[in-house]
Amino acid sequence: WNENYHNWTILQSPFLTKTKGSKVIVTTRNHGVSSTMGAFHAHPLEVLSDDACLSIFAQHALGARDFGGHPNLKEVAKKIVRKCN
Repeated sequence: WNENYHNWTILQSPFLTKTKGSKVIVTTRNHGVSSTMGAFHAHPLEVLSDDACLSIFAQHALGARDFGGHPNLKEVAKKIVRKCN
């Protein structure tokens, strides 16, 4: 995260010459970012539960819905997920 407006204008510049109908999705935890990026619609999202985060983590790390096939990795995964929230 960088609050320097000049850096944001540099980041935005490629998106200013958009094709009609194109969309850009910006994700952020900071409402100021959506304002700086000139967002038309901001959609505040709720924080994911630890269980939902763990499921997403399992899908990306293992290609599985949960750690059932790798119970030895579950505690490590829980520690990583807690750091992300």
